[in-house]
Parts: sequence; C-alpha cells; structure tokens
Amino acid sequence: MFPGTSMTFRMAAPALVTLIALTCGLAAMQAAYAGHWDMALRFIMVAAIADAMDGTIARLLHASSNMGKELDSLSDIVTFGAAPAFLFAARYSEAPTEVIFGSMVLFVAAGAYRLARYNEQSSRGDAFCGLPITASGLLLAAAVGGPIQLTHIEAAVVAIILSVLMVSRAP
Repeated sequence: MFPGTSMTFRMAAPALVTLIALTCGLAAMQAAYAGHWDMALRFIMVAAIADAMDGTIARLLHASSNMGKELDSLSDIVTFGAAPAFLFAARYSEAPTEVIFGSMVLFVAAGAYRLARYNEQSSRGDAFCGLPITASGLLLAAAVGGPIQLTHIEAAVVAIILSVLMVSRAP
C-alpha cells in the first residue's frame, strides 16, 4: 500500500502509466514551445504507447476503475488534444490568429466532446463511434511536426477534418 492511502500497487500501476502519458503530453508542449516540432511529435507518439498500455495493464491486473477511466480522459485531453493543438500554434505562429485559435479551439473542443460521449456511451454499453482522440492527436501532430511540410492552411484543414471525424457518429 501507498502511505496515507488504501491504494495498492495493483491499483496504482495503470494510473502511473496514465501519468507517464500525461507527462509526455506536457513534454510535447515544451518541445513545441522550444521549436522542436519533431521532438514534440515523438513525445506524443510515446504517450500513445503509454495510453494503450494503461488500459491493458488495468485489465490484466483487474484494476479497472471509474477513477482510472476519468484520469485517462483527463490525460487524453491534455496529451492528444491540447498538446497537438499547441504544436499547431507554435509551428504556425506567423499564421493569422483566427486560423491558429480557431483550429486549436475546434480540435480541443471536438476531442473533449468525443471523450465525454465515449465515457457516457461506454457506461451504457453503446457502440463505439467517432475517431478516437488518441488517433486524431497523433495524426495532427504528425501533420504538423512530421517530415512533410504543410502550410498553415493545409494543417488547419487536417485539424478540421480530424475534428469532424472525432464528433462523427461513424462506427
């Protein structure tokens, strides 16, 4: 047990992996701020691996919980919503403010909506729909920080398409 809590390592292990993903999201923002677009992308890629592992670890250890589900969603909105949006803003800082801010808000809002809808639907056992924020965040980060040089308009179009896919009802 951890001091001052009733949480065992079995219960804490998935949460620790989730916090690693969150840390990678914050590191991606710092890398983007410093102008290291490729490094920001790499941090988001590592976060995606950690995000896949936390749920697997929780299931293997029979440590799934509502708190873990909420922590995962909060980590996802920072790591796969805010961090790619921040990377977009940092990479295209010379673009018109309306393009930067509009793309950021749309992407993060669509991701938050997608996460909230997923949490609500999964609690009822409904079908999975919309592009997951993890995939969307990775794709936007790759479009912005990857080897292909997009213009700010092309990257904004990618952000808009990904936003629409996140909130879509497509299975």
